[in-house]
Amino acid sequence: MKKYIYFILFLSFLSCDEWLTIVPKAEITEEQLFKEEAGYRSALYGLYVQLGQTSLYGRNLTMGFTDVLAQYYAIPSESFAYYKTSIYDYEDQETKRYIGDIWHSAYNVVANINNLLQHLEGHETGFFTEPRAYNIMRGESLGLRAMLHFDLLRLFAPAAPNAKAIPYVDALVKTPFPQLTVQQTIDRCLKDLQEASDLLYEVDPISPFFPTWTEISPVNAGQDSYINDGGFIYLRRERMNYLAVRALMARINLYAGNRAEAQRLAGECVNSGRANLSTSYTAVANNVFSIFVEKLPQISDSLFSTVVPINQCLVVPVERKQAYYETSIYGSVDSRIANYFQYYPGTSSEFLAKFRITRQTIPPSYATVPLITSAEVRLIYSETADTEADKFARLNTVRNSYGLSASYNLSADKNDYEQELFKEYRKRFVGEGQLFYFMKRKNYQSIPYAGTSVSIDRIFSLLEYLPTAEYEYGLINK
Repeated sequence: MKKYIYFILFLSFLSCDEWLTIVPKAEITEEQLFKEEAGYRSALYGLYVQLGQTSLYGRNLTMGFTDVLAQYYAIPSESFAYYKTSIYDYEDQETKRYIGDIWHSAYNVVANINNLLQHLEGHETGFFTEPRAYNIMRGESLGLRAMLHFDLLRLFAPAAPNAKAIPYVDALVKTPFPQLTVQQTIDRCLKDLQEASDLLYEVDPISPFFPTWTEISPVNAGQDSYINDGGFIYLRRERMNYLAVRALMARINLYAGNRAEAQRLAGECVNSGRANLSTSYTAVANNVFSIFVEKLPQISDSLFSTVVPINQCLVVPVERKQAYYETSIYGSVDSRIANYFQYYPGTSSEFLAKFRITRQTIPPSYATVPLITSAEVRLIYSETADTEADKFARLNTVRNSYGLSASYNLSADKNDYEQELFKEYRKRFVGEGQLFYFMKRKNYQSIPYAGTSVSIDRIFSLLEYLPTAEYEYGLINK
């Protein structure tokens, strides 16, 4: 029996229009897909489209489920689907559906990654006309596999090295993979990322191996000698590039408590000059890795804006936003206030407008969801600094980039670093799913605005709320 594989295909990659135009789903055999080089490229591009599903980074793991858990929004009414999630009722059927969708969708993408990696075997030389293609494809695939496993780990498993965690699925087989511990999963993630780093270093133009770097698009590709492949290496920030791999390694090492290694890797990204900050949220350089989501404006509007009744929206009451951005201290100088929010007409409540903004830097305008940002890299670099003075100096650099001038700089003699770091994560990562993970990593004993008596351990570990079949057939123990 022939195996069929479903991909959203990009039949060519000759222009930005083709990067942004999603060709209808096609049913093709594996033999057809992987017969020629174009099929491998299509399979790789299809992975990024899958990441943008609403069950993953198109909603649940960014602006939706994980940010609801972080208590960014006020959800006073049961009429909105996320209400039970906001009070950590993981037994609720709707909440369990979100949990199951995240789990199944992530492992489905992992399966497609493993399928691509399996077909790449034996094609190191001689098959691809573009000599860098093998390293790019394998390197990006390994990086994506590690990213997905790590996000499953930090969402579902306890933040303790020896705790039961998740399976690390690194092959296409019919038998279930064993459940690893947290530390074992982290080790596997870092192993994949180290190989990805080695593969990408000398072929990815965003890598420091290349003395200079310019964001490449179809508009300026002719100016760059290393782009001669029909566009395969366009838009590196929208792919799992070398810098993203190193930043992800820094994120994972910080989570694991390997502070020196996290600082080294974050410092490498910062000092590359390719992870800069801008007061404009839409600036390309603010992202180390982001994904294009075709229907992002519609997804955003369905959660936040005027297309749905306000009693069903995820809203940020004005007093909560003022607390987030400390307007009693700084007024409205923080550029994120204007960049991230808009008022719901006729009310004092605001909604998140981050993902209604289209980016004009690379025509035509399009919307992306950030998965790894320059701000996060710099905050890791700050948190892991060797002295309190350096921690605050690096934190102030981030704050300054959003319009908080040097007159507002923080210092060890006046401020508590951990408290200020939390504030910066909350200000910067609204809509991006990172705050919940931050509080879990820091072992917070309560979540601001939670208003619940639920055990904090129960809030931070979702492993016991998976679909029943995972315990019966998937070798998962709660």
